[in-house]
Amino acid sequence: MIKSAAGEVALNSKGSESRYFEPSLAAKGISIENKGSGALWIEVEASGYPLKQPVTSSEKIKLERNWFTTDGKPWKGGPLKVGDMLIARITVSAKQRIEDGLVVDHIPAGLEVENLNLSQGPQAQEFTVDKVNVGEAMNNPRIKHREYRDDRFVAALRLDSTPMHLFYMLRVVTPGRFTVPASFAEDMYRGDIRAFGPTTESITVVDPRGGK
Repeated sequence: MIKSAAGEVALNSKGSESRYFEPSLAAKGISIENKGSGALWIEVEASGYPLKQPVTSSEKIKLERNWFTTDGKPWKGGPLKVGDMLIARITVSAKQRIEDGLVVDHIPAGLEVENLNLSQGPQAQEFTVDKVNVGEAMNNPRIKHREYRDDRFVAALRLDSTPMHLFYMLRVVTPGRFTVPASFAEDMYRGDIRAFGPTTESITVVDPRGGK
């Protein structure tokens, strides 16, 4: 029997059952009563988004994100235009050796990650940032795996006290004003070793063709 503010629902299935509850209903409390003689196994899954940006932390892992124009110069801010390209650099180091580190850089809506390895246009080795070749940096043997997803860049790597640079390219695609999420890093097998990078002010994207 499931009891909630919406009433009671009897479950008679001999197999597995699943139910979805709106957050407003779940907040009022949900209880489950087993009226049978056998064991009842319950699995609860919850997902959501924080209302505030996470607090910057650097006690165990230090993270820094910078954006550059394609000519390797620091991006100075201001409105971005649809079609612009930026190079993102994540600088990461750890107070102790982390064999299985994970770096996740969520990107703001309105931008998308460009995988230069699959691009028919410019390749990673054609770009240099602060005298560091992007292609060479991303071939560092400490990088074990990398993913270019729709809303984030992800890298699995070995971390230590020597700062390491990760690069990927961003394409500006949608006009609007967007919040920039903080970068995140952790030890994949020791959840207490984690860090959030500094937060960034929101960005504005405009359409040079005059669209809104």
